[in-house]
Amino acid sequence: MKISGIVLVAAMAAMNVGGEDRILRIDGSNGARPLFAAFLEAFSEKHAGVEIELGEGMTTSERLEALDRGTIHLASASHGIEAERLKPYDAVAIRFARMAVVFAVHESAGVSNLSSAEICSIYEGKITNWKAVRGPDLEIVRLMRPDDEVDAEVVRAGVSGMKNLQWNEEVGILQKSGEMAEALASTPGAIGVTTLIRALNGGGVKVVSLDGVHPGAANRDGEVYPLYRDFYVIVPPRPSKEALQFLNFVKSPEARKVAMEGHAEYFPGEISHHSDVR
Repeated sequence: MKISGIVLVAAMAAMNVGGEDRILRIDGSNGARPLFAAFLEAFSEKHAGVEIELGEGMTTSERLEALDRGTIHLASASHGIEAERLKPYDAVAIRFARMAVVFAVHESAGVSNLSSAEICSIYEGKITNWKAVRGPDLEIVRLMRPDDEVDAEVVRAGVSGMKNLQWNEEVGILQKSGEMAEALASTPGAIGVTTLIRALNGGGVKVVSLDGVHPGAANRDGEVYPLYRDFYVIVPPRPSKEALQFLNFVKSPEARKVAMEGHAEYFPGEISHHSDVR
C-alpha cells in the first residue's frame, strides 16, 4: 500500500459501521513518522473500514492541544517533552520502540567508521576534507538538525565532546528529518544526523559506525551503540474505538515484525514514566 499525502487508507462509506465515519488521525513527531507509517500500513490491512490519516508533524504544544480537542486521536512522540506537560491533558505516553540515531554520509565520502574525536573535529571545522579521515580528496559538507530537535539532542548527549560544541555558519541546519535525508542523498561530501530507518531508505546514503560500533548492534567486545531515540504513542484519557484498536495492534506479533523490518527495537505496551518525551 502506498502513502498518498497524509491519507494512508480511504475507507468506502458502505463499509462504515452504522453509517458512521470510522477515522483514525495521528500526528506529532516528524522523526517518528516513517515508523508510524509502517505500523499504520500494516494496521490498515486488518481494519479496512477505517480511514487513516497520518499528519506531517506538529510541535509538542500543537499535538497535545489537538489531542485534547479530539482533532487527532493519538499523538506520535519521541523523547524530549517533560512528563509534566502531559498531566493537564490526563494523557499517557506508551513507549513501543526505539531506534538508532546515526551519523550518515553521502556515498561519495567513502568512509564507514568515524571516531567521536573525528566527528567533533569535523563539526568544529578542524577537519574539512574527507582525505583526513581515510576518505577521498573531497570537501566535507556539514549538516545538522536544530539544537531543540531530538536527533541533535541525542548526539550532543551521547558523543564525547559534542555537548557544548558550537557550530559555525558553514554548518547547514535542516529543520525536518525528511529534509536531512534528502540533503544527505543529494549532496556529495555531506555528513549529517538522522534516524537509522531514514538513512537506510535513502539512496546513496551510507550509515557510519561510531568508534567502531555499528548502529543497532554490539561489537565483539560487547560494546553497545550509544545513540538512540525512543518512540511513544500519546493516548488521551478517553481514546476512540479506532485508537484502542491501533494500541492493541501495537502489542501484536505483527507489530513486532513491522518494527524489526523498520530497524527498530520493540517494546510493546510499556507505559512511560520517563521525564523526557517529545
